[in-house]
Amino acid sequence: MTSALDVVKQAYKAWEAKDKQALRNLLHTNYKGKIPGGMEIIGIEGAEQCLEQCPSECHSENEMYITEGNKVVRIWDMVTTAPKPYRIRMAELNIVEDGKVILNEAFFDTAAFPEEVQKEFQEFLKKQPVGVSGKSS
Repeated sequence: MTSALDVVKQAYKAWEAKDKQALRNLLHTNYKGKIPGGMEIIGIEGAEQCLEQCPSECHSENEMYITEGNKVVRIWDMVTTAPKPYRIRMAELNIVEDGKVILNEAFFDTAAFPEEVQKEFQEFLKKQPVGVSGKSS
């Protein structure tokens, strides 16, 4: 049996590689993601659409994991290399159910983004693609 920590690490690897098939295999059918600014990602299709619309190329550094049962907290630096390089410290809570990620809630300070990226993030939140719901804040 794969541990919750292993499932979460595999999901992050799939996200960074923009590997939709791997991500599909790691997300629960009732998946929900929450992002600062009020955006909620609903279902596997919503996660795929969010991944497709993410314009950044990034990777993780300085990762730390805290686990308790089916809960995994990841604290890390998101290092974006394109289109604009920057680094931001993040934390995420993941809950694993039936061997798949059912909840991912991200915590980060959007004011820490470079000004240009802050504007892009606000525009991203306004798009509200199918399968992804967002609220203006």
